[in-house]
Amino acid sequence: MKTELLLLFILSTGFFCKGQNETKVLELKKQQYFTEQNILSSDTTISLLQEVCYDVPEVSDEAYCLKLDILILDSTKALQSRRIYINKDSSIVKCIFKRHSYMPTPKNGATINISGTINIISWGKRSVALDMNLKIIDKNWNHIYIYKGKRNFLRKHYKKNCC
Repeated sequence: MKTELLLLFILSTGFFCKGQNETKVLELKKQQYFTEQNILSSDTTISLLQEVCYDVPEVSDEAYCLKLDILILDSTKALQSRRIYINKDSSIVKCIFKRHSYMPTPKNGATINISGTINIISWGKRSVALDMNLKIIDKNWNHIYIYKGKRNFLRKHYKKNCC
């Protein structure tokens, strides 16, 4: 059982692969042991947190989470344009991606590149709906993460899942 879980971890994360593997993040929640949260929060900046976590109960050290934090820096401009280009519209939006794991992050000084668009479908005080089309290249793990699809971000408390 542990060997099968380790193999699943290696295949799903591309941990030992030299080429870049690709993961369709928004489809992971359909698989066993994956959970997803889409949370809207705001203090001075509106934050849309999209988190997908993998965790097998009662098995240690294999858990990991993929966290994409979309910070809306200028909500007026975001609502006017509705389609936001991540690289071009840096005064409107900032995206931060992190992969949390019990496995140490490779110390190779590599970077994370994020590109693509987000379309605002609806915007309210309690929820924001987005249609995302993002590509994240994580050179630390030599992996590509694709965020393609619609998500509804709800105002609620964040529950830390792992790592």
